[in-house]
Amino acid sequence: SGNEKSKVFLSRLQFVDLAGSERLEKSQAGGAVYKTPGGGIDMGVVQSLATNFSLMELSRCLQDIAQLRDKRKFCFRAYISDLLFLLSETLVGNALTACFICISQAAANSGESKCAMDFGERFSKLSITRQKVKGKLLSGIVKGAREKIEENKHHLQKVMENNPYTVVRTAQIKDCEQILAVVKLLTKEHSE
Repeated sequence: SGNEKSKVFLSRLQFVDLAGSERLEKSQAGGAVYKTPGGGIDMGVVQSLATNFSLMELSRCLQDIAQLRDKRKFCFRAYISDLLFLLSETLVGNALTACFICISQAAANSGESKCAMDFGERFSKLSITRQKVKGKLLSGIVKGAREKIEENKHHLQKVMENNPYTVVRTAQIKDCEQILAVVKLLTKEHSE
């Protein structure tokens, strides 16, 4: 049909809120005590540590990207953070990325404000070379999305539940399913 020859332009819009305190004593009322009085593990502390680790990896990644000349050859596999995999297309390639840094004027928050400004400085060193976006055939988009869904489902069947790539693969499946749903809507409207 005529829809097979239709070209579309793909784009992605991501909002990421990294706000909050990275300091354990501020993000956890009990401080950095990872054991509960009953001897269990305080998951709030574990989540705070994981958040801090993701932010540290993001900061390190931004610094590495800024130093690399050919951004297309950058590999995110060196970083162990779901956040980086989810942001990978936003940080390199053909992307417009904005970062808003909010700081506090309170003296008690000066350490965190300095960390936030240092992060903003690293982020400001990213230089993205915009390229002209080329349209893609709907049939190619559908084929690619279906292949990616099958590939990720295949990998998910072979990995253990706590594998760090499970979240990324699940997100990629959801992303491709959304692409297929939009293409279905486009072709339905075009045929009416």
